[in-house]
Amino acid sequence: MLSAEAVLFGPTLVLVAISASITDYKYRKIHNSLIIRALLASLVLNVVYFLNSDVVISTYLYFLAVSAAASLILWLIKFWKPGDVKFYFVLSSFLHPKFSSDFLMPFLVFAILSIIWIAVDVIKTKEVEFKFKFEPSTLLAVGLFPILASIGISFIVGILLLFLIGKKIKKMTNIIFLMAIASFLINPSGALQILCFVLLFSVINSFKFKGNLASGPLLSASFIYCLVFAQL
Repeated sequence: MLSAEAVLFGPTLVLVAISASITDYKYRKIHNSLIIRALLASLVLNVVYFLNSDVVISTYLYFLAVSAAASLILWLIKFWKPGDVKFYFVLSSFLHPKFSSDFLMPFLVFAILSIIWIAVDVIKTKEVEFKFKFEPSTLLAVGLFPILASIGISFIVGILLLFLIGKKIKKMTNIIFLMAIASFLINPSGALQILCFVLLFSVINSFKFKGNLASGPLLSASFIYCLVFAQL
């Protein structure tokens, strides 16, 4: 059975997702007018929702803040374009996670779908190159994740975000390396587990394909999944 959130927010989310996916896939652009209309619709629906439920609004606002911060970080490291940031935030306004470990679940689903998209594209076009490369700065995940884990950030999502950030701050490699060593001294087994994920992401990042990755449809599918199926 669908939750009350899915029934209330689902139809609008699906409509926004389909509209944005079409324009992003065809023109690689999500219009600001659609973002504004979606935000207004979300505002109205959330007013109705919170006035008729005993749900604490602070958790929802915290979720929006985390979503905004994560998407802005991905823009700053040039992983996402401004349109992706705005689209991620507006879609986040339609979700109401109950636990902090679920706050970045849409991004995790997006990452999984992106890998599947790329794999299918590679199989279809056979235009792919592989050259393994490991950047020491990606050890930022090893050095910092124990801190993020203590505040309830999703394990795999946290490592992936820190991995992407580490790729862009190569000038701090020495400091990051020292942080990683400290992490191993504090918790060897936990640090080793994180290192395994870092190496896995490094392998995935070593593949280069010549296809196009339309983030709009994948983000849309991620949020629809989280709202309807994952029941966040």
